[in-house]
Amino acid sequence: MRSFLPVFLLLLVASVFPQVEDGLVAPTPEPASSTLRARVYFENSGRPVRRTNVVLLSAKDNPREASGLTDAQGNLVIKNLRAGKYYAIVNAPGAVSPIAYIDYRRTRSETFDEQLAPFPPIIVNGVSDVETIIQVKMGGAISGRISYTDGGPAIGVRVEILRKVADEYLPTLPNFTALSQAIVGGAGTFRTDDRGQYRFAGLPEGEYIVKVTEEMVHSNDPGRPNRMGFDDMIFGSASLVSVFFGDAFDLENAQKLKVEFGQEYSEANIVIPERPLHILEGRLVSAKDKLPIRGARLTVTLVGDTPNIEESSRQGRRDHAAYTDDKGNWMFTDLPKGKYKVVAQAVDSHFDDASKTYGSDRSAANSMASAANAVNTAMNAVRGGAGTSEKPPPPKFAKKSAEFVIEEKDLTEQVIELSFGATLKGNVIIEDDDGLTESLTLMAADEGSDITRSTTIYPYDYDPETGQRKSAKLKEFAIDSISSGLTYLTIHTSAKGLYVKSAFHGQIDLLKGPINLKDGEVLSNIKIVLAKDSGELEVTVIDGDDRPVSGYDLMLVPTDPAKYKNSSFYRSARSDVNGEFKVSLPPFEYAAVVFPRTFAKESRTDFHKWLAGAVKSAQTFKIEAAKTTKARIAIRKER
Repeated sequence: MRSFLPVFLLLLVASVFPQVEDGLVAPTPEPASSTLRARVYFENSGRPVRRTNVVLLSAKDNPREASGLTDAQGNLVIKNLRAGKYYAIVNAPGAVSPIAYIDYRRTRSETFDEQLAPFPPIIVNGVSDVETIIQVKMGGAISGRISYTDGGPAIGVRVEILRKVADEYLPTLPNFTALSQAIVGGAGTFRTDDRGQYRFAGLPEGEYIVKVTEEMVHSNDPGRPNRMGFDDMIFGSASLVSVFFGDAFDLENAQKLKVEFGQEYSEANIVIPERPLHILEGRLVSAKDKLPIRGARLTVTLVGDTPNIEESSRQGRRDHAAYTDDKGNWMFTDLPKGKYKVVAQAVDSHFDDASKTYGSDRSAANSMASAANAVNTAMNAVRGGAGTSEKPPPPKFAKKSAEFVIEEKDLTEQVIELSFGATLKGNVIIEDDDGLTESLTLMAADEGSDITRSTTIYPYDYDPETGQRKSAKLKEFAIDSISSGLTYLTIHTSAKGLYVKSAFHGQIDLLKGPINLKDGEVLSNIKIVLAKDSGELEVTVIDGDDRPVSGYDLMLVPTDPAKYKNSSFYRSARSDVNGEFKVSLPPFEYAAVVFPRTFAKESRTDFHKWLAGAVKSAQTFKIEAAKTTKARIAIRKER
């Protein structure tokens, strides 16, 4: 099974089972001795929920604190419960589950109350037994048949259910019984049976869209048939050929379905139409001399395509990858009309004078890339960055994205030019300290944050004589293959109390604003200074009734415009069970800001404009070096 599954499941369980302390019930140090006895029944019919697993989700402790199985009369007994506040999650097909309420754009604490809203809490003191009833709410359902124009059933095609959350339609997993479908087909996905039928049950009330995708491969990846056969059979090919309920080819024109608890929309039938599919092809060349680049990797995505939950971790649906041949030619096939984004990246930037081409054949490029990665990893582990060779390495091509619009015919003879990327290199110094204690990540991103390059500096060197690790105060770094144009440098470390004091190239402050880089430009002798004279901010978050608010997330942003435009200076905080948090901060003035859910989708310019207003209206704190500042933050009940 694919390696992404453990990661995906970990993210999924972390989202479904957020560990948020609410402070309403104090934990008991005595051994757990409470017994829960409950009658579990369906709310709409009063019938018992027989032979079904029930999980008690604790708001404080291990999310799988306890579980049990109902008997033939729907009775549940769970012994040895510790004190706490629990929510009963019933794994019955069609039952509404917290997983259906997840908004994957938001933090877990933001969605916690919404996920558990339909589920009344069960209070356990750890001493006395508890007798209660558990009502199981049945969700709505959407079902239908997928067929082809000749009336034949569309067997095994992927069907996705998208729920409207705020201003966007997001993939939905109705309940835990849909988890196996999510594993093999992607979140919010179902595959039709041998009759072309599908059915989604356990849906919260709301507005939905149904999307159907045919399996199709759009790229000429020569290694794919040999390496991905069983993978494609199980997981699908991540096709870009989709149709929506309502005979629409895009989300905007799709028919919206209103669903209520207990209601089923049973005629959401979709006919997969016959439509022309097109070719997108061209050449990849060097911008310097227009010579071809071979062995390069290009990927294609449909602009405006509906999101997939797994894509956020870049582990889910695979990219459609095409590789250039010896003449730099590339091709994508079977694309419906629409707007596409192609990202091109040279695997190797070597120039062969005999063939007058850059790069190498794919097998050689893969071998060279693997060898280069191994060398870079070793160099980072030993020296943490750029190395000390006297001869500078040859320049590397920068990644580039291009957009193409397919209308009624194929797009051919399209040319993408790659330029040699810029390089940032220099040293990181820590003031009055022996060296790094945690790794440091430096990232260069373009204006739209579409193309990024990064490097990680590790907190140790190796002593060549003893072979032992040792801390190093001076660390070298290099970030190459950076796209030309406006570039933003951000620096992050997990080391407590450590912060970026300055980053200069000569007299140019690299953190104040974007750097305008040119093709092949090298900025050497960059000096990044880290400091440890942080202060402490201790805050209590309260609501309008002066009660502590737990699980409240906010961002602390410098009020100085020269700093709040760079996320290197941001610090996140979250209130605990008592509504309190403590965070180390550089000695600046800060504003307490709650980022909007959609800020990641906004342009950098729009986000900075919003942030300027948010900082002016926010509560502020002055942090002094090596001192503690105490404060209270009052928030509205509705966020």
